[in-house]
Amino acid sequence: MVAIFKKRKDFSNVHERYDEFMHNMGFYRVDEIKEIAKLKSTEKVLDIGAGTGYIAAQLMNSCEEIHLLDESNEMLSHAPDCKKLIKVIGDALNIPYEDDYFDAIILSDVLHHIKDQDTLMKECYRVLKPSGRIVVHDFHRKYLKTKLLGMFETCLFGKLYYRTIEETSELLEKSNFKIKEINHKGYYYMLLGECE
Repeated sequence: MVAIFKKRKDFSNVHERYDEFMHNMGFYRVDEIKEIAKLKSTEKVLDIGAGTGYIAAQLMNSCEEIHLLDESNEMLSHAPDCKKLIKVIGDALNIPYEDDYFDAIILSDVLHHIKDQDTLMKECYRVLKPSGRIVVHDFHRKYLKTKLLGMFETCLFGKLYYRTIEETSELLEKSNFKIKEINHKGYYYMLLGECE
């Protein structure tokens, strides 16, 4: 199995066990995302790196619709078939939507997988409406638990790009997001940014 990971480092290799792992590790933070995102029933939401759609499925009753963007067809195949959940295979660095399309974006456990984080943020800003919101949930690189997780994930997916909460705040601000809320939870954090 390790040989497969060395050959092809992506989430398609782990799709069958992904939700089980995320639940066992306590990495799904749906209630916290819901609280910080403050979604409204009329809003269109983009879940970047949506994976199996677990988070989106838990949030779908809080908004009009959620678009699940992921590069892995295998991961998206686990997402429920539902009118409010729109599955899209695509690249977060070239989001296949027009400008000013979404009210909110969710980036949960995604940022550290993206090397070109500046382009990611520019794309997020582009597809968000004026006053649109972005929620970033990721892991603080200076914590031991994050370092251990990083060793494991590096074996599966290759190089990772963890940031501190301060570095992520700077990344958002550099991309014209105003920081509206910061929740530092130790080894992980959540930020709410708003388009200026």
